[in-house]
Amino acid sequence: MAIEELIEELRDIPGVFLRPEEPMAKHTPLRVGGPVELWVEACNSKGLESFLNQARQVGGKWRIHWPFSDWLVRDGGLKGTVLRLGTDFEAINLSEHSVELGSSALWSALPNELKGGLWDAIREWPGSVGGLFAHGDPEQLASLCTQLSVIRGGRPVNLPWPDDGSPPRLGDTTVLTSITLRRASASRSWLSGPLPAGTLFSEVDDSSVAKELDKAGVLGTRLRRWRLSTTVPGTVVHLGGGSFSDLQLLVKGIRMRVEKTRGVSLQTRIPVLGNEPGKRNR
Repeated sequence: MAIEELIEELRDIPGVFLRPEEPMAKHTPLRVGGPVELWVEACNSKGLESFLNQARQVGGKWRIHWPFSDWLVRDGGLKGTVLRLGTDFEAINLSEHSVELGSSALWSALPNELKGGLWDAIREWPGSVGGLFAHGDPEQLASLCTQLSVIRGGRPVNLPWPDDGSPPRLGDTTVLTSITLRRASASRSWLSGPLPAGTLFSEVDDSSVAKELDKAGVLGTRLRRWRLSTTVPGTVVHLGGGSFSDLQLLVKGIRMRVEKTRGVSLQTRIPVLGNEPGKRNR
């Protein structure tokens, strides 16, 4: 079995920590989800390269979960491996002209030495660097980001980001390790950050999710241990001890109510992974 082989090969590698049957509820912002077969934390580049090498040899599915990235994991959990990049990948290094951020660094952790409207705006962003590139809109960093550092084909590679171009493309097996930003200070009013964690629905044409939820009268709707927020419309609040199944029922009820009263079909934006209890085959 790939997981057992992977554990055997990685158990003595420095900088690699293994947690079989790790509950994903410990790591997802909404604190819900069954266990993944294997949680791997790689704390440095050597540990990451060792993991990628062994994962390539033994086969099996693996994916990265960036800090505070929105995932909805069903109560039955996940098959395969979830990788988290730790410690060294959380570092932020300043120089006179540039800022290097590890891919697991949080935007909120940008140091106060970075002054100006641009940095004040970015410090308000939720989530991490890697999360923006995986699930958000990295185009927001155009003309500010000069380079992405990645592991590709088992070796470190630097990918330049041209001033007048789009971000370099990252394949499924390419792992982002850091980005380099210009140490600019000018304000950029068009800068917009990622959505808050727990934002359930994608925006709709010719309206907004907040407006449609309000007019449908569903703000504050509660089902067991879940409640639709009244202060940040479109986000859900976990009151503790809730299950994915209950959240799924709440979302279904909200979508049906909005469609019936407003004629608007809301689409969920958070990836749903895994299976119901007893069926962990994805």
